[in-house]
Amino acid sequence: MKNLVLLSETRHSVPNIEHEHEHDYIQCIVSNPNVDHDDPDDFYYDGAGGDGNGNGGNSAAKTPFHYILSPSGRLSGLSSKDVVIWTIDLQQLADEDNEDQQEHDESPSSSKNWFHLSYEENSDCLIALSHGGTIVSIPANYSESSDADADTDTNAPELIGCFDHGITSAEWSADAELLALVTFQEIDDETVDNGIDGDSSPGVLLPVLMTMNTQFEILSETTLPAHKMDESISICWNQKTDSALIAICSHDDEDNTRKIRIFQGTTLEHVALSRTEDGSGKMIPNILGGYDVSWAGANTSNLLACVTRKGRKNRHVIFLEQNGLQHGGFKLEQRLEGEEVVGMTWNASSDILALTLIGKNKDLDPDHGHGSNGEYGKVQFYHRNNYHWYCKYELSYGVGTTVSQVQFDSIQGYHVSITLKNCASCMKEWREYRFIWDTSTASSAGTAAVIDGHHVNLTMFQKAMIPPPMYASRISFGAGTKVVGLCHIPAYLIDNSIDLIVHLNSGELVFCDTSLDNSVVASVNLNHVLSDELDHLDASC
Repeated sequence: MKNLVLLSETRHSVPNIEHEHEHDYIQCIVSNPNVDHDDPDDFYYDGAGGDGNGNGGNSAAKTPFHYILSPSGRLSGLSSKDVVIWTIDLQQLADEDNEDQQEHDESPSSSKNWFHLSYEENSDCLIALSHGGTIVSIPANYSESSDADADTDTNAPELIGCFDHGITSAEWSADAELLALVTFQEIDDETVDNGIDGDSSPGVLLPVLMTMNTQFEILSETTLPAHKMDESISICWNQKTDSALIAICSHDDEDNTRKIRIFQGTTLEHVALSRTEDGSGKMIPNILGGYDVSWAGANTSNLLACVTRKGRKNRHVIFLEQNGLQHGGFKLEQRLEGEEVVGMTWNASSDILALTLIGKNKDLDPDHGHGSNGEYGKVQFYHRNNYHWYCKYELSYGVGTTVSQVQFDSIQGYHVSITLKNCASCMKEWREYRFIWDTSTASSAGTAAVIDGHHVNLTMFQKAMIPPPMYASRISFGAGTKVVGLCHIPAYLIDNSIDLIVHLNSGELVFCDTSLDNSVVASVNLNHVLSDELDHLDASC
């Protein structure tokens, strides 16, 4: 067994100077693949036209290190020191090129929020999409000077097109050669057979799944059953390039049931439908929406993860095989009442599943939190071992701060970027975390400790060899356990029978004697001792 340890945390923020979007936040963040991220000083830009050393700067100094996109359509290029180099208003660009376009009141995506930003290697461009249906291409080497000469400069942003009824979701395939998206199409002539669940009714908006190549040419499309308009639709590719599949999670209007459909990636031939694992052919009940389903890589049998409701309060993460049949899952025991899953993503090696949750503090004064309604966000990291899913780490954020995106590095699988939405701040924030695996902490007496959410599982190997996920005893805490440390414990603590130190996300450092039935001996609240900036402490160090 092993535990996930936080190695470092880097906090980033840029001021939001646009008064019309006072509480704008980062929806997506993309790193520039054309720069050396291991040597950021070569691309330092001080925001005043210089390189930070009194020099005039050069083209490299003005090369963005990161690109950030906000829901309002503000796309910015940032230097290695988080200085804004340039900003484009994509929504304004879309409005200028579509002045004569009529608004469709019946569109299910009346919102123009921008929700997708990605880097397209073949054309060396950034691709941005909005729920209003707009697709814009921005050269990775864009500069404000090229925007001034937009009529003649090939580096100017380009409006690819706009779907009349919006884009609900979109994602690139694993090899970045195909873009799958879901839009809506009005059927007002004849009844159209969608080929899956029966006929659709004329004169209604039906969701349409389509694929496009890197030149944004439509390759194939298929009509989906009528969708309940106030429900979300999510789309996801599997991680295999030799057998590409697309999963669509939508809420059918006919039977008021959310289903997951799997299609062949190139032809969009319908392959499978989400069904229970008992072989009865029944649909999986109570699949929840509000998040993007996530497909793991080959390391976890290429399973598709989604969330279901069991009873009124319980939430379960379940997995689907490529044939649509359920294949195991686990209960979210570390979830507090009222918290809901709003995002999930796998890391590159697919040994960590990150769940984004949002909760609400019902006891909070409604006037507190500057319009946050008491909402808070957290990210939980799960790992499977011996058919048991352990909650290995939890990042919690205060009331008024929620998570807008969790993104693992495509190469360094334990590096993750998390963008935040802070209702009380005029800053756009994101944080970078670096994790490492640490072998299960064991004391000199042979007691091993393993993190599982707000529990610490103990096994006394000097008495008996108990294979995980079983354990001899357990210490439970009221908050999610963050770090366990048994190594490098000061000698005076060992002399007082302290053989376990636990750091909780509440800021407490707990000292335990695992030989006692009531293992907690003492605790100290680090929030009262250390600065708020030191709330992530690795107790094993």
